[in-house]
Amino acid sequence: MIKTISIIIAILALCAGGMSVKWYLEQPTADSYEDKGTYTFYPTNVYPVQVENTATGRYKRMNPTKTVYHVYYISDSGYKWYMEVGSKAEGQKIVRAEEPVERRVLLLEGDGHLTIPTEETAESYTNKNHRKYIYMCVISVLYLMIFGGVNLHLRRNTQGL
Repeated sequence: MIKTISIIIAILALCAGGMSVKWYLEQPTADSYEDKGTYTFYPTNVYPVQVENTATGRYKRMNPTKTVYHVYYISDSGYKWYMEVGSKAEGQKIVRAEEPVERRVLLLEGDGHLTIPTEETAESYTNKNHRKYIYMCVISVLYLMIFGGVNLHLRRNTQGL
């Protein structure tokens, strides 16, 4: 049982390592983004959204999707952003409060726009993503090295008997 689980984790680690390298290489450089500055976003609506259920086991089989709520914000310039909230009531409370949110808008050629916290820049945003992908790759490689070392050790010990 333990061997089967460790093999499954090794396959997942291999996939995660490969995907992290792919994402790292596909991440646009900071120069690819055009910083449009900081804008004020105002909450407008709350909508339910169906997303994949990340649970495991029987609960996921019985409920492949789950409902989350997004509070949609819009700026005076027409840029849009949304934030996920825990419940419809929480989202409606945010919309009723009408509290504005400051976000930095970055444009990427052909990909529309994205918003980041005002204290971030395009460079810090891309650096943060690069670090995340590198950590993901390193953890995957470490697991694969440990998995390979343990299997090699076990194979040598069982052949010597």
